[in-house]
Amino acid sequence: MFNRISLKYSELTARWNFCRRAFNDFEKYLFVENTLDQLGYFDERTNQINVGTNFKSRPWFTYPSLEFLQSCDFSGRNIFEYGAGASTIYWENRGAIIHGVEHDFRWHENVSAKIQDPSKLLVASNANEYAAAITKFECQFDVVVIDGIWRNECLTACLGKLANGGMIILDNSDWYTDVYSDLLRNGFIGVDFNGFGPNNNYCWTTSIFFNSHADLLQAKVFPCPVNGISVQKGINW
Repeated sequence: MFNRISLKYSELTARWNFCRRAFNDFEKYLFVENTLDQLGYFDERTNQINVGTNFKSRPWFTYPSLEFLQSCDFSGRNIFEYGAGASTIYWENRGAIIHGVEHDFRWHENVSAKIQDPSKLLVASNANEYAAAITKFECQFDVVVIDGIWRNECLTACLGKLANGGMIILDNSDWYTDVYSDLLRNGFIGVDFNGFGPNNNYCWTTSIFFNSHADLLQAKVFPCPVNGISVQKGINW
């Protein structure tokens, strides 16, 4: 009798432990799914963002870097992009004055049709012209985005056009380690944002480089993480 009760108890315990593990796994799954849903990941994967069809204004940077950029004020800032696309609309929506260059003529036409001043989006089909496109503008740039082709040449050309206190955004910095190293050798401080991002099914790194006078950081708002919770400060905080 005792043995049967002990065996039944062991079976019930095993089932309970299985159910508890299954519930914990399901709870983790719901948290991850809810977070990715709030980030817009599933919608972007479904719609396959393209200029001209289901266009949405979000750079294909990692989500952590996008959250950081959301906390900065880019109103009236001059921004230059090596490589145009969804990010071009994003910067315009953030109040920035967008300039850039694109190497693909057809893509250039598609993006140009969707921005306020297409004259500031140049097109160049070789490395020298592409990298030097930034010098066609008289202004200095508060942000330079290196997210196109010929990235080594782009870095060399853009350093003299970066405003004092500006930032350089290098996407896929885990691939372009030589460009990353050159930025460090030029005295920049890099902050790496690793993780998922729009559309892709793998993680990568978007790095943002600052010099010692990074005035864009002075306009930051307080952190507000996606899928976070709101709490009130307690007396023991």
